[in-house]
Amino acid sequence: MSGSDGEMSFMDGFAKRVRRTRLMTFVIIAMALMTVYFLVRGAGVPTLQLNMTAGDTLGHRHHLAELLVEEARSQKLKLNLVPTKGSEEAIADVAAGRLHVALVQGGLSGREEIREVAVLLIEPLHLLVKPSIAAGAYDSLQGKRLNLSTPASGTRQLSLEVLQLMGLKPGDYIDESHPYAELKDMAAEALPDGVFIVSALPSSFAEWLIEERGYRLMPLPFGDSLALRDRAVQDAVIPAYAYSVMPPVPPEAVHTVGTWLSLIAHRDVPEAAVMRLLEATFDSEFALRSQISKLDAHEILRRREFPLHPATTIYLNRNQPVITGEVIESLENLRSFIVSGLVALFLLWRWYRSRGAIGLERFLDEVTHIEQEIIQSQKQAAITPEKALYFAEHLTRLKSEALEQFSSGKLQGDTAMNAFLTHVADVRHCLHNAQLPH
Repeated sequence: MSGSDGEMSFMDGFAKRVRRTRLMTFVIIAMALMTVYFLVRGAGVPTLQLNMTAGDTLGHRHHLAELLVEEARSQKLKLNLVPTKGSEEAIADVAAGRLHVALVQGGLSGREEIREVAVLLIEPLHLLVKPSIAAGAYDSLQGKRLNLSTPASGTRQLSLEVLQLMGLKPGDYIDESHPYAELKDMAAEALPDGVFIVSALPSSFAEWLIEERGYRLMPLPFGDSLALRDRAVQDAVIPAYAYSVMPPVPPEAVHTVGTWLSLIAHRDVPEAAVMRLLEATFDSEFALRSQISKLDAHEILRRREFPLHPATTIYLNRNQPVITGEVIESLENLRSFIVSGLVALFLLWRWYRSRGAIGLERFLDEVTHIEQEIIQSQKQAAITPEKALYFAEHLTRLKSEALEQFSSGKLQGDTAMNAFLTHVADVRHCLHNAQLPH
């Protein structure tokens, strides 16, 4: 191989490195453009829709749902409210896929299709009775007309449970099941003697019965007793003066039975939609606008009655501290691995560099050997034209081979290569001088 061939090989290697650099630059620009594209595309997040129920339109639960609808808009979630007769009907509709989500009373039997999204607040059971029996014992309810709410409601189920604990069985009282709208349209004298309502405080319908029809609250201090049989039930308190100051209703704090208000969803509702619903519930002004106490998302871990929706699990875990003991231990192990890896890479790099240097030493040794042969031949005056040509071709071959290996990356070190080329040039000069006549 001639010197010009070696130089061309070196230039070819350089051109390849330039092409690789250009290709890498193109790839980086393409990836940057793709990132910008997906960022712009992600900015146009579509609005999602869910069909939701919160029971009777006159109930406090429905009022909460209306406020949640407004907060959900800011999360690009449209909630379409659909009235139902009560929580049991709502659970059945969600399980059947006719509705996506629902606000329901706790303590009701579920279906395998139901998933818990959130547990919000306690809903006390109100027993509102006419003044004529308000001061009486529970046996004063014997033979009276009691409105236990509609057949598809959780209120009816809880009312039956409480009445049974009082010792009142079906037939001991007149069972009625009027919805709120029907009760509002009744004349005062036609209203039942007692009305059961499950509602967060304050209940607007309970307030209407107290202010417009003179009803009073009867204590139901059975929460702790019922909790022994039903974990979804607990003691709840309706504070004094919660519904009226003059006259005081109630005149003192009233203990009653309470259940937790649950937000449920069908198991197939997309995580993205449920996540927006959770953000509208806990990360907005929903609690403030609803005039309820601050909501605690982690209450669901203590009060849930159904398997958690996957989005709820993600939502609860997203606020977990990033730096935990487990993470620190993992980082420590990662640090040790990285240090060991860097040491190994450094040693590998040193070995590779030394390997390249050793490879170049071979060429240097051969050039030095040629130089020694030229000097020895010069002393013996034995440099013939044929021998001089042999030395020149040998030098050219070594130079070309070294440049080719250097351009392909097999030999390393620009300084060492420059020294090698200088050495070759010196030996050529020495050979030229040895051929001159003395």
